[in-house]
Amino acid sequence: MTKYLLDSNCFIEPMKRYYGFKIFPSFWEWFGKEINKTNSLLIVPKCVSNEINVDPNLAQWSQKNLVSVIYDENQDPLIWAEYGNVIKYIQDCGAYKSSSINE
Repeated sequence: MTKYLLDSNCFIEPMKRYYGFKIFPSFWEWFGKEINKTNSLLIVPKCVSNEINVDPNLAQWSQKNLVSVIYDENQDPLIWAEYGNVIKYIQDCGAYKSSSINE
């Protein structure tokens, strides 16, 4: 079964643009339920949790909805092997400038 890693922007952009907590609370309620389903296809890496917890509103929501589902990628050596494959592809595919790769 394919699972999907959520990036920080999956939380930050909706909060800042279209689905602010006060404007659209039902979105955040639904999102929290989807992430916490037993058979959820969504994964929240620890690094994403750390990034979104910088914002007080997201930190408060995260404490209620994400604590039990955070995936600590630092504990899985296979993640780092795959990350290496992604970096190698970026370096070799020819679609990125050297300055972008270095950054």
